[in-house]
Amino acid sequence: MKILILLLATLLFSPTIFAFQCKTNGGQEVGGGTQSIYDVPLDNDIFAVPNRINEFADVSDFMTCRNEAPSAYVDYLNVTGADLGPTFKNNPELKAGVVVRGAYYLAPFSGKEIQVFRLTTASEPLQIKLYLQVNVKPTPSVLVRKGDLLMTLDLHKYATFVNSNQHIDHAYFKWNFYAGNDVVVGTGTCDINDNQIIIVDFETVNASGISTVGSASRFQRNAEITYSCEDNNLTAPIKMIISGETSTFSSDALLVRTGDIGSQGSIMSGLGVEVYHQGQRVSPMNGHFDSKIENGHGRDTLMFTLVKKPNLSPNELIEGQFSSAATIIMSTP
Repeated sequence: MKILILLLATLLFSPTIFAFQCKTNGGQEVGGGTQSIYDVPLDNDIFAVPNRINEFADVSDFMTCRNEAPSAYVDYLNVTGADLGPTFKNNPELKAGVVVRGAYYLAPFSGKEIQVFRLTTASEPLQIKLYLQVNVKPTPSVLVRKGDLLMTLDLHKYATFVNSNQHIDHAYFKWNFYAGNDVVVGTGTCDINDNQIIIVDFETVNASGISTVGSASRFQRNAEITYSCEDNNLTAPIKMIISGETSTFSSDALLVRTGDIGSQGSIMSGLGVEVYHQGQRVSPMNGHFDSKIENGHGRDTLMFTLVKKPNLSPNELIEGQFSSAATIIMSTP
């Protein structure tokens, strides 16, 4: 009889303990508590999107949740709060928050019960996204470093038996999302180059004409960029920043890869691209150049030039197509 009672107790209570599990994209199973989610990609191309909102992270790419006994239980998952990491929180011009099932909630908030799902099947995607929204006029930019805490979500999970409204099996989660890359994020901007990609074509390049000093290189190209603001009465100084990966041999040059733009080819360790404004080099990420908006408009000319690594090894320049990419960010001085 004692064995029978123990057996019945095990059958009765084990499903309520193990009926719901979440799993990180690293394979760790969790039933509650705090989880750290690293390598969240963050880009700065958020100005041409509708309403200048960038849904930069889909939580279902990093977490999955599962009802292990859908025939017996219904699982519920709610977002109860969201908070910004220090990098975002310290800039009051930046708006950020969470999207749950298509509805936007500006962070920070707490004490809510925003339903993510009512899970009657084994699983469904987590309809949660993280978003940024920028202003329609220049405001201070934000430098995000890899590993910076971007946002924290608080969640509440509970269950009911099928055909019952009694809440059981409560669990609480805290998910911390960390940046996976260095990036400069503009918190407000006017349109740059009508939101069109600026293509700089160096055509055929002879390695002997590339200098270790970009301003002395034979391969230089000028590109004009224009600024257009919604407010035609806006007149103000602005600060322009080049955001992009830096080369392996110089923090003053942009990284170069083999192949065409967007191909994500291998890194060409002996070649970089430097950017100049009015004869002064503009270092990616840490540098800037000053400009201005007058009556809602402005323009500048940038020079792009190839630069090679000093004491170059033969295999550090690879014959064939190469490309580099960066984003121009508008900020206030």
